[in-house]
Amino acid sequence: MRNPIIKTSVSFTGAALGAFLLAGGELFGFPSPFAAVLVSALSGFYIPAAFVGGAAGLALSGANGGTVVAGTFVLLAVGTFRLLFGRRTSAFFSVVSSLVCSLAVFSLAAFQSTTATDYLAAAVLATVAFAASFSLNAAVKVFAAKGERRTFTGRETACLSVAYLFAVCALAGIETTVPLLINAGVFSAGFVVLCSSGMFLGRKDAPVYAGVLSLLGLALADPWFFGTGVGFVVAGVFFQFLGKRNRLLTAAAFLLSSAVGILLAGMLDRAVLMFPTTLLSTIPFLVLPRSKLSFGEAASEIRTAPDMRGLFGARLCRTAATIGEVRQAVEESAAVTGVSAPKNFADIPQSAAGEVCRNCKRNTDCWGKGYNDTASVLSSLVTAMRHGEHIEDTDFPQWFRDKCKRTQTHIRVSERLFRERVSVMNTSSKISSARDALMSQLTASEKLLTELADSFKLDGEREEALLADSAAVEAILAECGVGNARAAVSRINGRYFAECFGNTEPNVKLSFLVERISVALRTVFDTPDVNTFGGGFFMTLRERAGYKAEFGAFQVAKGREKSCGDYYETFTSGNGHAYVILSDGMGSGARARVDSAFACGMMSKLIRSGVSFGLAAEITANALSVCTDDESFATLDAAEIDLCSGETTLYKAGAAPTFIKCGQAFAKAAGGGMPMGIGKPMFESKTFTIGKGDLLVMASDGADLSDEWLARQLEKESLAGSELGAIAEHIASAAKYSAEKGREDDISVIAVRLKK
Repeated sequence: MRNPIIKTSVSFTGAALGAFLLAGGELFGFPSPFAAVLVSALSGFYIPAAFVGGAAGLALSGANGGTVVAGTFVLLAVGTFRLLFGRRTSAFFSVVSSLVCSLAVFSLAAFQSTTATDYLAAAVLATVAFAASFSLNAAVKVFAAKGERRTFTGRETACLSVAYLFAVCALAGIETTVPLLINAGVFSAGFVVLCSSGMFLGRKDAPVYAGVLSLLGLALADPWFFGTGVGFVVAGVFFQFLGKRNRLLTAAAFLLSSAVGILLAGMLDRAVLMFPTTLLSTIPFLVLPRSKLSFGEAASEIRTAPDMRGLFGARLCRTAATIGEVRQAVEESAAVTGVSAPKNFADIPQSAAGEVCRNCKRNTDCWGKGYNDTASVLSSLVTAMRHGEHIEDTDFPQWFRDKCKRTQTHIRVSERLFRERVSVMNTSSKISSARDALMSQLTASEKLLTELADSFKLDGEREEALLADSAAVEAILAECGVGNARAAVSRINGRYFAECFGNTEPNVKLSFLVERISVALRTVFDTPDVNTFGGGFFMTLRERAGYKAEFGAFQVAKGREKSCGDYYETFTSGNGHAYVILSDGMGSGARARVDSAFACGMMSKLIRSGVSFGLAAEITANALSVCTDDESFATLDAAEIDLCSGETTLYKAGAAPTFIKCGQAFAKAAGGGMPMGIGKPMFESKTFTIGKGDLLVMASDGADLSDEWLARQLEKESLAGSELGAIAEHIASAAKYSAEKGREDDISVIAVRLKK
């Protein structure tokens, strides 16, 4: 139905007709409250339509004039409240709206009560109205928020179940008498049980679940429906074991099991009268197309979020394995082809003699009795070439020149063979270097993909809990005015991490929104990172850690250099870790700073994007080794501090020692490893734990700090309470003045302290 006018007209007519039918029934001897419940869940112009339909239903129900007037007043009160405040979507407003509906229904029932039993029944009726109104409001929100998605959290499933129960109860209370005694509640319940038979819903327990809810709804409407409800429960149990079958067999099994259930209940009179309605409920099940019966997608085609995560993780694992196979193939090919490559110049004299002396009459004399002398002269010729010397005829011994008349030819051929050999060896070396770089990158890529695959491997219970948490955050965002709200909640290293999206900003204070999410997830969050773009809304929440990291740094350039060749970065990432990255480029000044800035910048970007600390260091080292044509060396001194436990890991590649002050104790973590850019990356790592007030001092090798001197400086009262920037400046300045003349270098000092 694409015409909006026709669609709107049909919707208004449906609201009016629904209220008309619901208003004519009874529950507990009082007028049915479900017309008022329907009005309490509507908004906009649907409310007047439902009011008119409900008032007409009351007028034609045969009730006395006072009941009709009072019932109309109830519909008017509930409708007016919804018209005035219907745009509010918070859970609190849903409770207030349901409470207004409940009080209005109680007032109508109390108006007709004369005994204490009647008043008690009126209170029960009001409770039913409250529960029905609240669940129906929740169900409307669920369907409005879900759109085309068909997965529900436990809380959403509970709301939909309660709404379905009262819907069956309300429809069963409509006594529409036709020749076959069709009852709308029985008809609807039978149709739902059929659709839950396993062909169209993904839950394995859906048939039994639908049967029990149908029994409760029918029995609540009228105890006479109990036998029919038992029949539906038996049908659900039967479907549980029957599994997926064709529609005709499913319908036949439904009728048979319903009949058995009626016989078991022993309530044949009313149940038999309702059996024609049960029979009729199979007709739409048999006639309607599958797309209309299935809830969104067929169960066999549904992929839940955990399934998709597992599938994506498996694909990443397969890709990592493929890269590993490529790496192994490259290694094997290199092992085979590398054997034939020449490694030195030892055979050049023999090769040159083979060309020059082949047709010479003195061949047997030179390479017979005088073999050693001749070979020694030609070998010295190649040795001189390797030293870059220019070879002339006079470089041969006099006896050799007297004996051999082809010295110029020897020089020319030997130089040609030498150049060719140098070219081959250079090419082989470049290929070997490129192959090593490729192998390193393939290894790093394999590790990276494996890490990503592992992050998708969650057990089912944990995955369902995170989905429920995400849905709860989405509901809070929607209630706070965020349009098209989406949320993704995850746990990284045991800490909550939530990303929230929407196309409109919240209409409440940010602190209130964060507080509501904190209460819902039972977690205290840090101040969120919020970005707005194009009218949209993006917020990142991180669980508050036990510690905070405090940083201070100071740098001194070498001599009269304008810029320091060292580079550093300090930051706290979303996974609850603090990082310090310090790099010292080869040399000093601007050229050294290029290499150090490249190393620090790349590693920090990798860490911020979620790559593990060690793998980020390995990828950075590989990249530095191939980033330029000339040599690029840089040291790496990096620290990762877990702000929950205080566990600290140091990674060093040619870096200076790190100093740790824990309370009154003082320790030194020696440097090690090879600078990045020299062959295969080699790191040394150390792990230890620090706590509140403990201090970490990292420095470049230009500082050349003495651990005894530094321990005394940190014990001074003048530095004990100073800012970390002042402490770093004091240490760097002292290191500059104490440096030996001629050995000055760039100096960087970074201090880190944990606090609660």
